[in-house]
Amino acid sequence: MKTNRETSYKNIETESYWQTVWRRFCHHRLALVSLGVLAVICLGAVLAPLIAPYDPEEIAGPFSAAPSPAFLLGTDQIGRDMLSRLLYATRISLMVGVLATAISTVIGVVLGLLGGYFGGWLDIAIMRFTDMVMSFPYILLVLVAAAIFEPGLWSIILILGFVDWPGIARLVRGKCSEPQGD
Repeated sequence: MKTNRETSYKNIETESYWQTVWRRFCHHRLALVSLGVLAVICLGAVLAPLIAPYDPEEIAGPFSAAPSPAFLLGTDQIGRDMLSRLLYATRISLMVGVLATAISTVIGVVLGLLGGYFGGWLDIAIMRFTDMVMSFPYILLVLVAAAIFEPGLWSIILILGFVDWPGIARLVRGKCSEPQGD
């Protein structure tokens, strides 16, 4: 007769990679709570037009009103509902974060793969350029680029995306150039 432990080991041996990841993830309560909070934030951002009580630009109440049943987070200095503004601002923040991360990931992966795969002078040139970019403080690069280019949402997304790639490039290059063993 098999024990519970033997049955459990057999189930673990037959589960897929993603089933293993999910099973291990579910053992961390803080990770589950964080996933729930992130889901609520993303859901609020996606459903902002449906759940926002007021137009975010509309003057809907008294100036600088305290939180109340009519204005759950109060109003700002000119009477706009803070909850509505927060929901719509979350959409923009998530879009900036996701797109900037996607841009920096693509740049970092491409440069890291080129350097790690081909090696030689190309690897040296890419890694020295990566080192040069990493030698400047991140915030300084962002501020200089923001001062040079015209202000706007897409400018911020592109600036953040083009400044944050060196760490990814070094990581991918290191993984790509390590010897493949059995």
